[in-house]
Amino acid sequence: MFKKLKKRLLLTIMLAVLLILVTMCTVVYAMTYRSLSQEGEAALTRALDYARNPNSKFYSESRRQIGLPYFTMDIDENGRSFYIDAHGMTMNDVPDPGGMQKILTGADDEGTVRAWGLRYMREPIARGSRVAVINISVQQATLSALARQLLTVSAAALLLFFFLGLLFACWGTGMTEKAFEQQRRFISNASHDLKTPITIIMMNAEMLEMKLHERQHNLELIHSEAVRMKKMTNQLLEMARLDMSKLPMRPERINLSDVLTESVLSFEIPLHQKGLRLQQDIQPGLMLRGDEERLRELMDILIDNAYKYSAPGNEVAVTLRAMPLNRVRLAVRNTGSYISRSECKHVFDRFYRCDPTRTETEGTGLGLSIAKSIVQAHRGRISVRSDEALGTEFEVLLFGHKAQKA
Repeated sequence: MFKKLKKRLLLTIMLAVLLILVTMCTVVYAMTYRSLSQEGEAALTRALDYARNPNSKFYSESRRQIGLPYFTMDIDENGRSFYIDAHGMTMNDVPDPGGMQKILTGADDEGTVRAWGLRYMREPIARGSRVAVINISVQQATLSALARQLLTVSAAALLLFFFLGLLFACWGTGMTEKAFEQQRRFISNASHDLKTPITIIMMNAEMLEMKLHERQHNLELIHSEAVRMKKMTNQLLEMARLDMSKLPMRPERINLSDVLTESVLSFEIPLHQKGLRLQQDIQPGLMLRGDEERLRELMDILIDNAYKYSAPGNEVAVTLRAMPLNRVRLAVRNTGSYISRSECKHVFDRFYRCDPTRTETEGTGLGLSIAKSIVQAHRGRISVRSDEALGTEFEVLLFGHKAQKA
């Protein structure tokens, strides 16, 4: 349980760090890209400005401020080009001058040829257009280097935060695990300590029942309460085993239909005495690989829960059917009881009881929690649905390739 908690805590930390790093890297890269893009646009604008006034002292200063290799040319109406100015590059430096010529004689006012590391801007003139071209390969290299650096720094930061997060997760769960272990040890020790006196009480009560008939009612009460206490201590022991993730399992090939039939049979008399109607729909011969004792306990818990929370005159229905994809569906429904949607979320929590004011209903609030653990140990799924008209139904799906008909 605590291993899962550590993993979830570590995963949460790493996701938070990853989100922060991605956000920071995206912002840094976007700002750098925008700055370089603005720098390139400014260089193109200065190149066109200089071409318009090549003899101006002011624009001579602008030429020195361009800072990137460029050339400027005029293209007439017939597609012929004429150099106006060049600094650090010419059309001959382009990998494909013919292809670049087609681009420059096109209709786009500006654009980028990333494969060649070029960017251009066009403006109309009297008999054609004027185009300025700059070399942005340095800017592209800068962005590529920045991306590599951001990835390297992010990877190093993720690795660092992984170890820091691991230490924090261990530290954060350490105190809780220690307190939980103390609680588990107390429950286990208390349960073991209670088993001996309860057993003695039950044995003496049974002996007295055989000898003292005039105190039969009192002796039966002592015996029934001792049985109840024994059941509670057994549930506490089960919970202690669950906390240690050591629920003992003895998987074998069993006839699930027969196990459920036996479980239902043991409840027939109590259900009849309480005035409850019993409906059975058990498909025969359904085989499953699992722990027979645990699955019997699961069925007893669900039927006992339906028995406890059903008023006289209501119905308890038990269903076991084969489902597609080699699944088996077990359902226990009782009419006359309703669990709200908010309560349905907690019915499998330990010590939770839907109606704590009903003190006449026996139980510790551990049964359904144990039932869920048994289902999970068999890699199944358990759920509950409740309707004011139809009642409450607990559904168990046990599935896998080993579930099949006999």
